Amino acid sequence: MPFFVFVCLAVIACSFLIMLAVQIIRMEKALIEISEITESMVKKFYGNT
Repeated sequence: MPFFVFVCLAVIACSFLIMLAVQIIRMEKALIEISEITESMVKKFYGNT
């Protein structure tokens, strides 16, 4: 019985870590998009220098 509980906890921890990694990857992609948008806006405002 304690082994079964340990396995359940391990599965929950692994799934949590995978979800966390996916969220970090999504946030990174969103940040890259935002930085590209702001860069293009800055180029529009200040001209291509």
